[in-house]
Amino acid sequence: MKIKVSKLTQNLIEEVKTILQKAQKLQTLSNDELNSRPNTESWTILECIEHLNRYSDFYLQEIEKRIDKKMDKNKGKLNPKQDYIFKSGWLGNYSANSMLPIQKGIVSIGESDTPKGNHFLKIGNKMKTFKDKNPIHSGVDRRVLDTFIDDQNEFIRLLEKSKNVDWNKTKASLTLPLLKFNLGDTFRFIINHEIRHFFQIEKILID
Repeated sequence: MKIKVSKLTQNLIEEVKTILQKAQKLQTLSNDELNSRPNTESWTILECIEHLNRYSDFYLQEIEKRIDKKMDKNKGKLNPKQDYIFKSGWLGNYSANSMLPIQKGIVSIGESDTPKGNHFLKIGNKMKTFKDKNPIHSGVDRRVLDTFIDDQNEFIRLLEKSKNVDWNKTKASLTLPLLKFNLGDTFRFIINHEIRHFFQIEKILID
Protein backbone atom coordinates (compact mmCIF):
# COMPACT_ATOMS: atom_id res chain seq x y z
CA MET A 1 0.00 0.00 0.00
CA LYS A 2 1.35 3.41 -1.02
CA ILE A 3 -0.58 6.61 -0.28
CA LYS A 4 0.12 10.25 0.54
CA VAL A 5 0.37 10.44 4.32
CA SER A 6 -1.85 13.52 4.46
CA LYS A 7 -4.65 11.62 2.75
CA LEU A 8 -4.22 8.52 4.93
CA THR A 9 -4.17 10.63 8.09
CA GLN A 10 -7.41 12.33 7.14
CA ASN A 11 -9.01 9.03 6.17
CA LEU A 12 -8.13 7.52 9.55
CA ILE A 13 -9.38 10.57 11.44
CA GLU A 14 -12.70 10.29 9.58
CA GLU A 15 -12.91 6.59 10.43
CA VAL A 16 -12.38 7.35 14.12
CA LYS A 17 -15.01 10.09 14.00
CA THR A 18 -17.48 7.61 12.53
CA ILE A 19 -16.63 5.14 15.30
CA LEU A 20 -17.20 7.93 17.82
CA GLN A 21 -20.65 8.63 16.42
CA LYS A 22 -21.54 4.95 16.67
CA ALA A 23 -20.32 4.80 20.27
CA GLN A 24 -22.41 7.83 21.16
CA LYS A 25 -25.49 6.10 19.71
CA LEU A 26 -24.76 3.09 21.91
CA GLN A 27 -25.09 5.38 24.94
CA THR A 28 -28.80 5.73 24.14
CA LEU A 29 -29.42 1.98 24.50
CA SER A 30 -30.88 0.42 27.63
CA ASN A 31 -28.80 -1.66 30.02
CA ASP A 32 -30.67 -4.75 28.84
CA GLU A 33 -29.71 -4.05 25.23
CA LEU A 34 -26.09 -3.34 26.12
CA ASN A 35 -25.85 -6.55 28.14
CA SER A 36 -27.74 -8.82 25.75
CA ARG A 37 -25.75 -11.99 25.01
CA PRO A 38 -26.55 -13.93 21.79
CA ASN A 39 -25.29 -17.14 23.45
CA THR A 40 -23.26 -18.13 26.49
CA GLU A 41 -19.96 -17.94 24.60
CA SER A 42 -20.65 -14.61 22.88
CA TRP A 43 -19.73 -11.13 24.04
CA THR A 44 -22.25 -8.46 24.91
CA ILE A 45 -21.99 -4.99 23.39
CA LEU A 46 -20.33 -3.69 26.55
CA GLU A 47 -17.84 -6.55 26.50
CA CYS A 48 -16.93 -5.72 22.89
CA ILE A 49 -16.26 -2.15 23.98
CA GLU A 50 -14.26 -3.26 27.02
CA HIS A 51 -12.16 -5.51 24.78
CA LEU A 52 -11.27 -2.48 22.66
CA ASN A 53 -10.57 -0.40 25.76
CA ARG A 54 -8.02 -2.94 26.96
CA TYR A 55 -6.11 -2.59 23.71
CA SER A 56 -6.39 1.19 23.72
CA ASP A 57 -4.88 1.27 27.20
CA PHE A 58 -1.70 -0.18 25.71
CA TYR A 59 -1.63 1.52 22.31
CA LEU A 60 -2.36 5.08 23.40
CA GLN A 61 0.66 5.03 25.70
CA GLU A 62 2.86 3.19 23.21
CA ILE A 63 2.10 5.50 20.28
CA GLU A 64 2.56 8.69 22.29
CA LYS A 65 5.87 7.40 23.63
CA ARG A 66 7.13 6.59 20.13
CA ILE A 67 6.03 9.93 18.70
CA ASP A 68 7.65 11.87 21.56
CA LYS A 69 10.87 9.90 21.22
CA LYS A 70 11.05 10.59 17.48
CA MET A 71 10.22 14.28 17.96
CA ASP A 72 12.99 14.62 20.57
CA LYS A 73 15.42 12.96 18.20
CA ASN A 74 14.41 15.30 15.38
CA LYS A 75 14.70 18.55 17.35
CA GLY A 76 16.14 21.31 15.22
CA LYS A 77 15.21 19.55 12.00
CA LEU A 78 12.35 20.35 9.67
CA ASN A 79 9.17 18.40 10.16
CA PRO A 80 8.43 15.85 7.41
CA LYS A 81 6.54 17.15 4.41
CA GLN A 82 2.84 16.43 4.72
CA ASP A 83 2.62 14.96 1.23
CA TYR A 84 5.35 12.34 1.52
CA ILE A 85 4.36 8.85 0.49
CA PHE A 86 3.52 6.39 3.23
CA LYS A 87 4.62 2.86 2.37
CA SER A 88 2.94 0.05 4.25
CA GLY A 89 5.00 -2.94 5.31
CA TRP A 90 3.95 -6.32 3.96
CA LEU A 91 3.05 -7.81 7.34
CA GLY A 92 1.58 -4.57 8.65
CA ASN A 93 -0.65 -4.17 5.61
CA TYR A 94 -1.76 -7.81 5.73
CA SER A 95 -2.50 -7.62 9.46
CA ALA A 96 -4.44 -4.36 9.16
CA ASN A 97 -6.52 -5.63 6.25
CA SER A 98 -7.19 -8.96 7.96
CA MET A 99 -9.11 -7.13 10.68
CA LEU A 100 -11.82 -5.78 8.40
CA PRO A 101 -15.18 -7.33 7.51
CA ILE A 102 -14.92 -8.83 4.04
CA GLN A 103 -17.04 -8.95 0.92
CA LYS A 104 -14.75 -10.11 -1.85
CA GLY A 105 -12.29 -7.63 -0.45
CA ILE A 106 -12.23 -5.20 2.48
CA VAL A 107 -14.58 -2.47 3.57
CA SER A 108 -14.52 0.65 5.73
CA ILE A 109 -16.74 1.25 8.73
CA GLY A 110 -19.07 3.31 6.58
CA GLU A 111 -19.47 0.45 4.12
CA SER A 112 -20.04 -2.05 6.92
CA ASP A 113 -22.63 0.18 8.54
CA THR A 114 -25.65 -2.06 8.02
CA PRO A 115 -24.90 -5.79 8.19
CA LYS A 116 -28.61 -6.59 7.91
CA GLY A 117 -28.73 -4.87 4.55
CA ASN A 118 -25.68 -6.67 3.21
CA HIS A 119 -25.75 -10.41 3.80
CA PHE A 120 -22.45 -10.87 1.97
CA LEU A 121 -20.44 -9.08 4.63
CA LYS A 122 -18.82 -11.25 7.27
CA ILE A 123 -15.97 -11.20 9.74
CA GLY A 124 -13.12 -13.19 8.28
CA ASN A 125 -9.93 -14.57 9.81
CA LYS A 126 -11.34 -15.73 13.14
CA MET A 127 -8.79 -14.96 15.85
CA LYS A 128 -8.28 -16.27 19.37
CA THR A 129 -8.44 -13.53 21.99
CA PHE A 130 -5.65 -13.26 24.54
CA LYS A 131 -6.92 -14.11 28.03
CA ASP A 132 -6.12 -10.68 29.44
CA LYS A 133 -8.05 -9.03 26.59
CA ASN A 134 -11.13 -11.26 26.92
CA PRO A 135 -13.80 -9.48 29.00
CA ILE A 136 -16.50 -12.17 28.85
CA HIS A 137 -18.54 -12.41 32.08
CA SER A 138 -16.34 -9.73 33.68
CA GLY A 139 -19.31 -7.67 34.87
CA VAL A 140 -18.47 -4.44 33.02
CA ASP A 141 -21.03 -1.63 33.06
CA ARG A 142 -21.97 1.17 30.68
CA ARG A 143 -19.15 3.38 31.96
CA VAL A 144 -16.89 1.51 29.52
CA LEU A 145 -18.58 3.59 26.79
CA ASP A 146 -17.33 6.81 28.40
CA THR A 147 -13.82 5.40 28.51
CA PHE A 148 -14.05 4.30 24.90
CA ILE A 149 -15.20 7.74 23.72
CA ASP A 150 -12.38 9.42 25.63
CA ASP A 151 -9.90 7.01 24.04
CA GLN A 152 -11.15 7.76 20.53
CA ASN A 153 -10.62 11.47 21.09
CA GLU A 154 -7.10 10.59 22.21
CA PHE A 155 -6.50 8.64 18.99
CA ILE A 156 -7.60 11.67 16.97
CA ARG A 157 -5.20 13.83 18.99
CA LEU A 158 -2.35 11.40 18.33
CA LEU A 159 -3.14 11.24 14.62
CA GLU A 160 -2.80 15.03 14.53
CA LYS A 161 0.36 14.96 16.64
CA SER A 162 1.89 12.28 14.42
CA LYS A 163 2.07 14.79 11.56
CA ASN A 164 5.33 15.90 13.21
CA VAL A 165 7.08 12.60 12.49
CA ASP A 166 7.67 10.34 9.50
CA TRP A 167 5.30 7.38 9.66
CA ASN A 168 7.67 5.27 7.60
CA LYS A 169 10.55 5.77 10.04
CA THR A 170 8.64 5.61 13.33
CA LYS A 171 8.03 2.14 14.75
CA ALA A 172 5.59 1.09 17.45
CA SER A 173 5.37 -2.14 19.40
CA LEU A 174 2.27 -4.31 19.29
CA THR A 175 0.68 -6.31 22.09
CA LEU A 176 2.18 -9.33 20.33
CA PRO A 177 5.68 -9.94 21.76
CA LEU A 178 8.67 -8.71 19.71
CA LEU A 179 6.51 -7.46 16.82
CA LYS A 180 6.65 -3.86 15.58
CA PHE A 181 4.88 -2.04 12.74
CA ASN A 182 5.61 1.37 11.31
CA LEU A 183 3.36 4.07 12.73
CA GLY A 184 0.97 4.12 9.78
CA ASP A 185 0.34 0.39 9.90
CA THR A 186 -0.05 0.58 13.69
CA PHE A 187 -2.81 3.19 13.38
CA ARG A 188 -4.49 1.18 10.60
CA PHE A 189 -4.29 -2.05 12.61
CA ILE A 190 -5.88 -0.45 15.69
CA ILE A 191 -8.65 1.38 13.84
CA ASN A 192 -9.49 -1.61 11.65
CA HIS A 193 -9.71 -3.72 14.80
CA GLU A 194 -12.30 -1.28 16.11
CA ILE A 195 -14.21 -1.40 12.82
CA ARG A 196 -14.24 -5.19 13.10
CA HIS A 197 -15.85 -5.15 16.52
CA PHE A 198 -18.36 -2.45 15.64
CA PHE A 199 -19.50 -4.72 12.84
CA GLN A 200 -19.85 -7.42 15.50
CA ILE A 201 -21.90 -4.99 17.62
CA GLU A 202 -24.20 -4.22 14.68
CA LYS A 203 -24.84 -7.93 14.29
CA ILE A 204 -25.67 -8.28 18.00
CA LEU A 205 -28.23 -5.48 17.63
CA ILE A 206 -30.05 -7.13 14.73
CA ASP A 207 -29.98 -10.73 15.98
